[in-house]
Amino acid sequence: MTPTATKPVIVFDVNETLLDMTPLKKAVNALLQEEQGFRIWFGM
Repeated sequence: MTPTATKPVIVFDVNETLLDMTPLKKAVNALLQEEQGFRIWFGM
């Protein structure tokens, strides 16, 4: 087996930066009947 070179990788979490999560937040909160449902569900 020949050794392979590895290259560094940078990963960015851009979920709420590029996407407007407001409609999803409202839907999850309504579905769970909980004002903080979205935050609880997604651990935010």
